[in-house]
Formats: sequence, structure tokens, C-alpha cells
Amino acid sequence: MRMTVSAVAIAALFSGCSSASTNSGNSAGGPTGSSLWVGTATDVPGLESGHVSYVGKLIVVWAADGTGGGGNMSGDAEGIRGDGLITFRTGQKSSYTYRIPKKNSGVAVFEGVEYQLAAGRVFLLKVVNGKVTVKQHDKDVSGIDFPAADFPAIGRADPAIREFFGK
Repeated sequence: MRMTVSAVAIAALFSGCSSASTNSGNSAGGPTGSSLWVGTATDVPGLESGHVSYVGKLIVVWAADGTGGGGNMSGDAEGIRGDGLITFRTGQKSSYTYRIPKKNSGVAVFEGVEYQLAAGRVFLLKVVNGKVTVKQHDKDVSGIDFPAADFPAIGRADPAIREFFGK
């Protein structure tokens, strides 16, 4: 039986975070939060079970067998920056940071590797042989209502997401 848990309140994912200042003109572009869904033992981790954290439409972190996470976000006249942590069912953890200057696309850092957000704002994570594997994906997330999203359906419909988690 599949169970879906959504965190609507910002505090559920980003405890202690401060949102981008409306006076600075910077915005996350939508709600910030997370979604956790659990499938059966035979389901494909990442598709039928997983965890997604999102900061508006700016950055999406999608983890196979993720059990939760947390992070911080702040914004000022210079832009938006933040960090996060994903915990996997296997016990591994993956921390990340991001910086999105006001007039630039920005960067994210996962597992010590810097990614340019212009190449994609969705990051897929899974544990392979005890190590966290990260794939950047250029999926258009502008039309997704994150608090109400059916992430298993989104993942199955997207070939890159389906392939990454299906391996």
C-alpha cells in the first residue's frame, strides 16, 4: 500500500529558515517544502517510494529511498542561498548547498561537485554501492504544483527520471 506524506508548512523541511525578502525582489517562485511517499518492498525506489525537497521553482532534490531532510534558505539583495540534507533509508546522508544570485542562474553543490543551475534545477539522488550518486536533470518544473504533486506519476512519465531510478 502506498502512503503519501506532504509537508505544506515551510518549517517541516526548512526549520529555522528565513525566506527570501520581498523587499529584495528575490523569491523562491512558489512554495517551499517536501513530499515523502512510501511504497512496498518490491517497488522501484525513487519512483514508487522517495523524498522530494523543493525551494519554489528554484531547486528540486529528488531522492530514492530518502526518509527526510532539512535545510535553510535566506535571501537578500544579492540573491537566494541555502543548504539542505537528505537522509536515506540506508543511513547515508547527502548535504548540498546552492547560491542563486539575483540576475544569474546560480550553482548547486552536491557531494563536492558544483553544478550550474542553467543546465537543470532538478537533482536526482540514489545510493549505489554505499555511495550517493547524483544526476542533474533539466526537467521543466514550472507547471508542477509541488504541494499537490503525484511524484510517482511524474517520475514514471519522465524518461530520464524513470531511467535513473530504474537502474
